[in-house]
Amino acid sequence: MAIGLQFSFEINVAIERAVVIGETPLGIQHMIPITGGTIDGPDLKGVVLPGGADWLVARPDGIEEVKAVYTIETVDGDKIYVENRGYYDGVSKADVIYFRTTPMFRACGEQNAWLNRTIMVAEAEVVAEDELIRLRFYKVT
Repeated sequence: MAIGLQFSFEINVAIERAVVIGETPLGIQHMIPITGGTIDGPDLKGVVLPGGADWLVARPDGIEEVKAVYTIETVDGDKIYVENRGYYDGVSKADVIYFRTTPMFRACGEQNAWLNRTIMVAEAEVVAEDELIRLRFYKVT
């Protein structure tokens, strides 16, 4: 049985300027506040609640490790914890930016419980002019 990907939803996460925390043994630690956003797709619709953050480490090799933690609220009122980890590489190949993540969800309620048992991957992009991160989530089938 071959593994495939099926588009599930897109999240546009509104962000503020990064706060530089400082040098760590792994690289320079940053915190990027998450101020809101929108969710739209065939499997999920709703909003990103303000109050989350992306904890980014800029490593010496030019790779950035991302760990975004935030809460989403679906149109039916369910609140879902999201932890999204991945890598941003905008330097290895000048013409291609690699920004991929693997999300993990903790959904309350039966309507969105499928998120608790679904493996997903996301492709992401920084939309600088809009100060947001756009992520397209795909279910691994």
